Amino acid sequence: MTFPVELQDPRGLWLLGALVPLVALYVLKIRRARVPVGSTWLWAAARRDLLARSPWQRLVAQIPLLLQLLALALLALALARPATRHRAILGDHVAIILDTSASMGALDAGGQARIELAKTAAWEALSALSPGADAMLLEAAREPRLVAPLDRDIKRIQAALDPLPARDVEGDLGAAVALASERLRQLGGEARILVFTDGNLARPEALTAPSVPLEVFTVGTPVDNAGLVRVDVRAGTDPVTHQDEVQAFALLVNHGARPRDLFVTLRLVGATEPLASRRLSVAPGEKSPVVLTFRPSPGDRLKGMVIELSPHDVTAGALTVA
Repeated sequence: MTFPVELQDPRGLWLLGALVPLVALYVLKIRRARVPVGSTWLWAAARRDLLARSPWQRLVAQIPLLLQLLALALLALALARPATRHRAILGDHVAIILDTSASMGALDAGGQARIELAKTAAWEALSALSPGADAMLLEAAREPRLVAPLDRDIKRIQAALDPLPARDVEGDLGAAVALASERLRQLGGEARILVFTDGNLARPEALTAPSVPLEVFTVGTPVDNAGLVRVDVRAGTDPVTHQDEVQAFALLVNHGARPRDLFVTLRLVGATEPLASRRLSVAPGEKSPVVLTFRPSPGDRLKGMVIELSPHDVTAGALTVA
């Protein structure tokens, strides 16, 4: 169950520990001073307390005690900084960075693509901007791209966000963060960068020391996923036979927790027969390059090629190269 309120600093709740000594003060007997009196008739209750050997007395719900307990609880809650989950995003200028790398096309446990989960989270962040704040939108693919410049019209930013797809490339969030930082540093006021990603970062260190305050929103649940993250095709000549040949370079990455045996196959668009195929064993977290080579026939020119991975991962199982 998800609660609509979260504590931004739960350490403040440690103050509730002061409730114990506060209650103890009200149940401990008071050491009374001896004073001569003319009669003990008015002091019968106090005399009974003095005769009792126990240092404790029965707790009575007194108004001062209740007020002090309430004040202490409210102070602890205030120090814990409660906030709604759809909290306001502070900052005069906010940069929204959307990860559009290949892993963002993976399907979550609920059957929704991670890119859609990230868009929904970015939508909510844009809706929670402070009044008068402006925002820009950047896409983090192989190269960073400014999708929408700074604008106070949040509807325009959201409209630019909707059509962004997950691309068949390895993303570089570090370059996108650097671009956002460079643009925000030129502005006055408070700036902030919000990154929406699934956490499968090629360079995690790029997010550790930005020059502008940065917050990362991670979407999706971990899955046993392997995929193609980079493809390059080149035409050349075989140095031995001196015949024309085509080389397709692909980079595989295993995001899962166990080794994967994968087959990479190259074929022409619309064809079923493979031009080349390779079998690879990829360790968990490992990136493995593969080169597929074939000799083109005259009718193969200007045709697209499909590089296919099997068994299929949770993303699309093939990349098409025009």
